Amino acid sequence: MTSNEFTSSDEYEQEASGIISNGPLLRTSVSSSVDIVGTLPHNQDVNWYFPGIDRTCAERMLTDKPHGTFLVRRSHDNRHALSISCNGVVEHCRIEETSRGIGFAEPYNIYANLKELVLHYSQYSLEEYNDKLNTKLAHPIQVILDQEQHQSNSQQRQQPPHL
Repeated sequence: MTSNEFTSSDEYEQEASGIISNGPLLRTSVSSSVDIVGTLPHNQDVNWYFPGIDRTCAERMLTDKPHGTFLVRRSHDNRHALSISCNGVVEHCRIEETSRGIGFAEPYNIYANLKELVLHYSQYSLEEYNDKLNTKLAHPIQVILDQEQHQSNSQQRQQPPHL
């Protein structure tokens, strides 16, 4: 399965922006980022929040997944952590919770909750926080797992019956 088979946040953005081709001209309708973000599967925390899994399980789930596939989990010290597939490697980042808000480190602790943090980084690269994380939160893990299951079911239905 290739990453081309998955719908990224960029593709959701293109769909939501209403790009219309009209001959040699390309017109786009005006669409706010709020409208675009509102259509993302990132809005449903069931797609990316897995508080009951540990680091090792997160690594197994994210190995060989498309670049930008992610989940949020509880860390060993009961804080939150982001686990993400980036350039073929599963990376982990602690999410800090302070009186200012939630984020990866000062001065990035500015989000009211995990969903706001996830939605922000679905649109902006994590590279602003960590140089080796040159990706957005593109694919919530549950969306990828559901797509893989759907593809597997489709392939099973297409196989001829055993004789």
